[in-house]
Amino acid sequence: MDINSSHNSEPLHLNQWVVINRILVFYKLIALITGIISILLTIHVLYLSAQPPIVIESGKSGNHIVKADVTNPTITKIDLEEVTKNFIHLRYEWLEINPEHILVSLKPWVTTGLLKKIEKDLDELRLRNKKEHDGDGSEKNNGSNSSNSSNNSGDSKDGGSKTIKQRVLVNSIDVTEKSVKAEFDRIINIEGMKVVSTLQIEIEIIQGEITYKNPLSLYVNGVTEYDKD
Repeated sequence: MDINSSHNSEPLHLNQWVVINRILVFYKLIALITGIISILLTIHVLYLSAQPPIVIESGKSGNHIVKADVTNPTITKIDLEEVTKNFIHLRYEWLEINPEHILVSLKPWVTTGLLKKIEKDLDELRLRNKKEHDGDGSEKNNGSNSSNSSNNSGDSKDGGSKTIKQRVLVNSIDVTEKSVKAEFDRIINIEGMKVVSTLQIEIEIIQGEITYKNPLSLYVNGVTEYDKD
């Protein structure tokens, strides 16, 4: 009886050992897989942390995804020339004197302080133009009242400000270590009559925040104008 019972218990113990061994192998496999996944996730996190941050810039035209550069971009002479040329066209060209439109176009490229100064200058220019041409129109109307009293369908062009268009032709841009100077012709068109004058400017360019429209982060911070006689 004892011998038979001992023989019967040996297979039972063997089966239990096999089951336990299988469970241990299963847990070892799970631990190995978990370790591999952890290593892969760690490598992925390190890779993402080394990438430049992504910035979502909101504007009137919608959202723009920008991958920011964590290093300062290298600024070249050509970059400064392009910034200067872009500023000249945005600041001194227009189909009509519309400060709001000009300021919106300039905003991504100039500092807040300079933008306020330009706004003041444009408002003064528009007001001066309106006063001058309103005055001319009133004088013409007063002088022609008696001769045109019987004609009630006359042209009213002189009743308001005349349309003034201005475009520019850049002659030269000189970039040095200390400053950026430019010379350009202003071609002013007043109701078909053209007047050309040459203007020289010296501008100060600084680096600021990188944006979607200004990836080089170059901003015009100051302008000095010199009329060329």
